[in-house]
Amino acid sequence: METSVPISHIVALVGDSAYLPCDISTTHEGDSVHLVLWYREDLGTSVYSIDARNREFGIAERWSDDTVFSHRAYFMLDKKPAQLGIENTREEDAGIYRCRVDFQIGQTRNSKVNLTVIECPILIAPGKYVEKYGRYGETFQTKVVGYQGGCLVEKVYKELREIYGKTPKSAPIKYEDLQHMDYLERAIKETMRIFPAVPAIARYLTEDVKM
Repeated sequence: METSVPISHIVALVGDSAYLPCDISTTHEGDSVHLVLWYREDLGTSVYSIDARNREFGIAERWSDDTVFSHRAYFMLDKKPAQLGIENTREEDAGIYRCRVDFQIGQTRNSKVNLTVIECPILIAPGKYVEKYGRYGETFQTKVVGYQGGCLVEKVYKELREIYGKTPKSAPIKYEDLQHMDYLERAIKETMRIFPAVPAIARYLTEDVKM
């Protein structure tokens, strides 16, 4: 009977580092890790490996696929659990990875990591308000805004640090401070747009309408 493989979910931004956990701890006295293999499901072959057969794990032979990670990947033994670090994460790094650990005594252990990679918006041009008039005389304004560099959430943290210093959690919130939280307001509005608090309201048409 096939046992289920535990899976972790990791999210990383393009250009940042990603850390994929892999439990290499031993459960038998005197046991040791012989081999660690990282696979990506869409490839079917290993993309990173640590070979500790006939040598101590600290000086094990490490290999990284030049077509996948190359020199961007490294394994961190001092983390609990151990982690496969990926520098300068790319969109094509996204996928489901499997870590296989072979022991000298214990049974082989498998775990999976679902890596999601998010690309931040790129600034195309300065945003400007454009006034439009609807078909029935209504007026509305639209504005397109892009952010170059870090994502909006990073700008929110920076904004809060500028207002409250390094310990925003312990600082009292004042009304005048809220007036300066431009990025936080935009983040909340965008969240409400993607995940509305109320269901969308629709109206059935009883006659044809030319759009």
